[in-house]
Amino acid sequence: MSGYIGKVLRVDLTAGRMEIETLPELVYRKYLGGRGLVAYYLAKLTDGGTKPFDGETPVIFATGVLTGSMVAGSGRHAVGTLSPLTGGFTSSEAGGYWGTYLKKAGFDAVVLTGQAKSLTYLYIDDGGVRLEDAESWRGSSTVDFQKAMYAVHGNKCHVAQCGPAGERRIPYACVVHDLRHFAGRGGIGAVMGSKQLRGIVVSSSQNIPLHDKAAVLDINKRNIKAVQQANGLLTELGTAGIIRGMNEGGGFPTFNFKEGQFSGAEALTGEAMREKYIAKHESCAFCPVRCKPVVKVEGALPVTGETGGPEYESIASFGPMCGVEDLAAVCYANDYCNRQGLDTISAGNVIAFAMECYAKGLIPERLLEGMKLRFGNAGDMVAALEAIASQTGFGRIMGQGVAACSELLGPETAAFACHVKGQEMAYHEPRTKYGCGLGYAVSPTGADHQHTMNDLNYVSGPNELIYFGLYEPEDPYCLSAKKVAMFIEASGWRHILDSLVICHFMPWTPQQTTEIINGVTGWDMTSVELVQAGRRILALTRIINARYGFTEADDRLPKRFSEAFAGGPVKGNRIRPEEMEEAVRIYYQLLNYDAHGRPTREIAALLGIGWAMESGGQPPV
Repeated sequence: MSGYIGKVLRVDLTAGRMEIETLPELVYRKYLGGRGLVAYYLAKLTDGGTKPFDGETPVIFATGVLTGSMVAGSGRHAVGTLSPLTGGFTSSEAGGYWGTYLKKAGFDAVVLTGQAKSLTYLYIDDGGVRLEDAESWRGSSTVDFQKAMYAVHGNKCHVAQCGPAGERRIPYACVVHDLRHFAGRGGIGAVMGSKQLRGIVVSSSQNIPLHDKAAVLDINKRNIKAVQQANGLLTELGTAGIIRGMNEGGGFPTFNFKEGQFSGAEALTGEAMREKYIAKHESCAFCPVRCKPVVKVEGALPVTGETGGPEYESIASFGPMCGVEDLAAVCYANDYCNRQGLDTISAGNVIAFAMECYAKGLIPERLLEGMKLRFGNAGDMVAALEAIASQTGFGRIMGQGVAACSELLGPETAAFACHVKGQEMAYHEPRTKYGCGLGYAVSPTGADHQHTMNDLNYVSGPNELIYFGLYEPEDPYCLSAKKVAMFIEASGWRHILDSLVICHFMPWTPQQTTEIINGVTGWDMTSVELVQAGRRILALTRIINARYGFTEADDRLPKRFSEAFAGGPVKGNRIRPEEMEEAVRIYYQLLNYDAHGRPTREIAALLGIGWAMESGGQPPV
């Protein structure tokens, strides 16, 4: 075996039992790893009756066949389960080093079920695996737990943990890896916490087998300049480098998506952060881009740099969404979330939603308990965040997410509750790129920018979709049949990348990617087979969601995005519900799904996942 180990660690936390499952090559070739392996195990181990916090619900940590392969962008892995926000499939991908070292220690994945009797962590090294007591660290910050693991296992170990937010089952708690890398979306940390599993610690000095190491290093070397040129802005400023352009283009989400430009944007740019607070840049394993800023802030809201620094999404979340232009406060909010184990996207979104409710007088005083939630007030934003993490006062309600908060506060709030399927929106404004909006609507995990499309990449031609037979550009402000076809190929490619698991910033073409895969594994995979794998993985996620009652009614955008922008460069832009409904219908037809958005038995058979359509069905391998 090359590129993968062929072994999956299965852990029953209730019984304290561990066993090793051997997977055949065909599973890796069909599902690639990462998100594909998450979907494979969720389809095997859940039946539509399992709830996110049930003991039998699995949490899956999965590497891909390219994880740790020394190719630029390959230092990633996926974490997945049933989401406490949506009730359905979720998978979130993290960078860093943890996944590489899991594979080095001899496992492609860890599948955890059950519930430990007390707070526990799993330790994996070259010598074996064992469960260890973690009660003495209950409630500790992620930083303190990481330091404790260094003290016990040495500072070369790598730690994945749910944080105190996960212990409290806050439904948008994330999984924190080595303090700086996050499987952020879907509330996976809360499911970990429900299992009394604080973390998984890995340590190893072994090598990952590659079929043709020389060939892998050669393609990496041949294309390293293209990787660096494609990501020059990221190396210099991190993802915050896009803020100025997003604001100028009218797509910088402001005041809970009410507006698309923020008057204080210049104070939040990557350039401003570099000038004031960036201490250094870091990277994930095997990556030359170094897009991860580490910030240090002194003053009333100090940031030590131990948890890295804010990405674009976090800055948008605690900045313009809440009307805050204090960059120090934004950096503090990001650091606070990282120490607690909270998804910054969901946290800022729910605070912004609550601020709009507060401005409109829709929150009863008895619920606020004296809390103020004023747009533009950094102190209110930080206080709200602390209340969410501690689950005190109105923070208990905000801690349940936008959908639950809106339901409690009443139907008057539904028009500006910005979520899809229960998961809060990410901060790429769909009224500036309609295909992105389609991606939010049909995403199997709820609103997620990681597997949608950026229409602005396809306004001139030829572009990267030439590899899928789509040559002509398309207007970003439309949802034509051609745009839907473009979305299917662009988003399908992202499902492939998240299964392999490769960073989206890498400019690898399908041909280059298959060349890398074959060099790593020794396979003879073609680009056609690779694209088919992406279709298979997407279909499997939708089959899982169909078991849990998801229908075409869930593939919709929030009402806010049918409201036109009142000003700015895209004044008047809105996505009409009937336009989105028609685009979704075309999406189903092109993928051979039925009118409810479920893969048909015929397409499931063609993709080799007919087993998942049967009650209690199990894969043939």
